[in-house]
Amino acid sequence: MVRVRNRIIAGLASLTVVVEGGERSGSLITARLARDMGRDVGAVPGRVTQPAAAGPNALLYDGAHVIRDAQDVLDVVFRAGIRTAPGPRDTSTLAPDLRRLRGRSS
Repeated sequence: MVRVRNRIIAGLASLTVVVEGGERSGSLITARLARDMGRDVGAVPGRVTQPAAAGPNALLYDGAHVIRDAQDVLDVVFRAGIRTAPGPRDTSTLAPDLRRLRGRSS
């Protein structure tokens, strides 16, 4: 059942990004399946001393795209420079109750 889910996820996405995962994690299974399907694979680098970073760091060593932020994802999916990630939104024009929902009171 789990491998079926991993195969579906890998097949639906044009880019599979691994953020965390141990050396033998489900995220690495999904990344391998994505590569086998000819899909792009990206990984968020992590501290080499953290077990949860072992998977993404191994993918990076094997040639996965480095994913540092949303712009890196857009660059891989749409090719560099085609689309730009939006910057922070100006919340000063929001109604006070909506600003509170966003965690900003002013």
